[in-house]
Amino acid sequence: MKRQCRALVAVVLIISFVFALTACGGKPQTPDKTTVELGVPTLTLNAETKIASWTVVENAKSADGYTIKIGTAETVVTGTSYSLASLTEGAYQISVKTNGYETDTHKYVQSAYCTAQDYIVAAPRTAEETAADARSEIEGLELDSMVYNQAQGNTQATVKSIVQSAIQGLNVGTKYGVTIGIINGKFTAAVSGTSGNTNGTNGSAAFTIQIQKGSANENLNVTITIIAIKYAEQDGTSAHPFIISTATQFNNTSFTSGNHYALDADIPTLNGTTKNFNGDTFDGRGFKIQSLSDTAPVFGTNTGTIKNLNIGSISFNRNIRATGYSMAALALINEGSIINCHVLGGSITLTPATSGAVYPAYAGGLVYRNDSLIENCSANVNVSVSTNTSSSTGATNNSAAGGLVGIISRGSVIKNSFATGNVSAAITQNTVTDFYSFSSIPKAIAGGLVGMAMAYGTGDYIYTIQDCYATGNVMATFVEAGGDSVNSRTSAGGIIGDLSYVGGITIIITNCFTTGSVITNVYDASTAYAGGIVGYASGISPASLISNCVAANSIIIFRSGGGGSGYTIGQIGNTAGASSYYYEDMKFYRFTGYTTTGNLTTPTSINGATAATLTNLNTASWWTGTLGWDTAIWDFSDLDFATGKIPTLKPLAA
Repeated sequence: MKRQCRALVAVVLIISFVFALTACGGKPQTPDKTTVELGVPTLTLNAETKIASWTVVENAKSADGYTIKIGTAETVVTGTSYSLASLTEGAYQISVKTNGYETDTHKYVQSAYCTAQDYIVAAPRTAEETAADARSEIEGLELDSMVYNQAQGNTQATVKSIVQSAIQGLNVGTKYGVTIGIINGKFTAAVSGTSGNTNGTNGSAAFTIQIQKGSANENLNVTITIIAIKYAEQDGTSAHPFIISTATQFNNTSFTSGNHYALDADIPTLNGTTKNFNGDTFDGRGFKIQSLSDTAPVFGTNTGTIKNLNIGSISFNRNIRATGYSMAALALINEGSIINCHVLGGSITLTPATSGAVYPAYAGGLVYRNDSLIENCSANVNVSVSTNTSSSTGATNNSAAGGLVGIISRGSVIKNSFATGNVSAAITQNTVTDFYSFSSIPKAIAGGLVGMAMAYGTGDYIYTIQDCYATGNVMATFVEAGGDSVNSRTSAGGIIGDLSYVGGITIIITNCFTTGSVITNVYDASTAYAGGIVGYASGISPASLISNCVAANSIIIFRSGGGGSGYTIGQIGNTAGASSYYYEDMKFYRFTGYTTTGNLTTPTSINGATAATLTNLNTASWWTGTLGWDTAIWDFSDLDFATGKIPTLKPLAA
């Protein structure tokens, strides 16, 4: 008890009237039992106590305050606390009385002191003693014996967060005026139980807790045991999902409906099998598949929820004639939900066949085709696809590439997501021929975020792209064998390349921006479309809306015998709403035929676009006020478009 009092007075050296008045019995009352509030917010009194020593004085003037008695010395105090800093070491009896409380018509005076209380005034403790006191209190937590289960998180960061919370609950930093640091030590992840090792293997996380007071330091070493998940505890429920820690476990797992799965460690390399994910959830828990082999994405078709998964470096370089025509890093087709998943780097390259049968080529950095929800995802992947044409079969092909998604369909929703890689799509003419005889002309389509929209199946769908951005350069090209008049089309857009295959479907694109260059490249009778947001839009529902978007591209290069270019939309074929902004210094260069020098020109289409200055782009209030973008979604704290500092999306809340 003596030690606690010494510590309290040494640190604060303040006596509060809360304690003094409480000691005298509590809340004062008038003789007629009417409660008298003292009017000082910090006072807390006991309402059960009756004090009979109050005197009522009619029409008294204000004389509020307190008198503190230390020993026999009395001091009038008008505040709510009194410093004991001037007292020397020793034992004192201290009591307090109120000098009065005034209402509209009465003044109440307490003539008696509260019962005197004993206080010990001690000399200030040294920095070394204070740091040691803080260490002793932290030791009382007995962190070494803390029960921590693998299911809470099998990383040093997650264990550390639990240790931090426990120490913060003691409030030792404020109480002792010390600085607390937690330094990572050795970490060994727990290994989940298997049929051959039912109990699994416990892990451990070591830390050094550093306590600093001025030049004084105290270190406390602790080791937390991570209790492994037993094999019997993995029942596939959301509380006890089936745990995957290795590539072998992943490849041996059948992802079935009604079950939940979770990663529990980084996987160095995964050989993609295009197996479908039909389970309820696959939770990556923030772990990373560090690399994918050059065979297939993580999943084929997803019908459940894939979340919190990172994919490291990828390098896909495939010949589409031999191996199929679509590629992505995470999933080929998404019919479920993909949330908070990120491809951190790499490239996808699909190359054309040189003879025989021909195939279309489609690719996206994260997903090839999205039919459902993608939210809070990103891809930093360079995507390049190309295919060819074949006069021997009379067949035509399309190539489409998107930085995040190759094709959207069936009510696709993409929210709070971005792509940063360069994107290109190309078609190569194998032989000199006249493609007017083909059933449809070949097309190359590229979009910084999404390649193209298509209406697979039937249904009154609405496609949505909201709160997204793309920063990579975008290019769509048709390469001739030479000579003849060729009928082809290329479309390139900063967000999406082409919206002409959706059969009246409603398209909503809102609160999106782009910064990369947009380039289209065709010759002769062929047509090309280039736009800062959308390359080409035709046949979409009049209810479609492309609004509150910003084309912050610097350059659009447009080589074509026909077609259109626009600040935000290259060409729009109906009355769909378009109300967006473009960077006022955006430059348009037009090439005609085979010339190698382009002429600076103006776009062929405005489509509701309004100029935005560099000052606009660098001003947070322009984005939040003029455009109405949400600060809960976007971070505008560091803007300088000239140096690449752009609005960014805030991380997904836990």
